[in-house]
This record gives sequence, structure tokens and C-alpha cells, in this order.
Amino acid sequence: MIDPSALRDIIRSGLLSFPVTPFDADDAFNPKAFAAHLEWLAPHPIAGLIVAGGTGEMFSLTPSEIVEVVRTARAAQPNDPIIAGC
Repeated sequence: MIDPSALRDIIRSGLLSFPVTPFDADDAFNPKAFAAHLEWLAPHPIAGLIVAGGTGEMFSLTPSEIVEVVRTARAAQPNDPIIAGC
């Protein structure tokens, strides 16, 4: 976990990304498509990822899907701050 003061400085240093959360044909979270999108973002200089809520999808996710979105983001971008809806 990043110290709040350090996080403030990190997210002030660059762009925040709000990746859209993909859903499958059954309206469930699609972790494979999400990971692929985050890997596509990896070469770009981002200061942090806002996931599971930054684009309004938090209300379409179950609580367990929110956890899965955060875990998928952490696995795909282990060195970037992950800020999640709650």
C-alpha cells in the first residue's frame, strides 16, 4: 500500500487513466479483455489507474467483480497505483 502523501505526489505527476471495464455477452466482467487493455496501456506514462468506478461501471458490477477488477488491474500493472471505486 502506498502512503497517502506519496500517492498524492504520484498522481499529481502525470496522467490518470480511467480504463473502461469490459463485460462479456452475459454482462459479467471480462478479465481477459481488461488485462489485454491494461497491457496495451502499459507503455504509456500514466500516474495511476482508476478502476471499477471511474467510468460509472461500479453500479453494474457485483462486489466480488469489483475485487476481481482490482486484482486483474494489479496483476496487469503491478507498478502503477490502482485507485478503485468502493
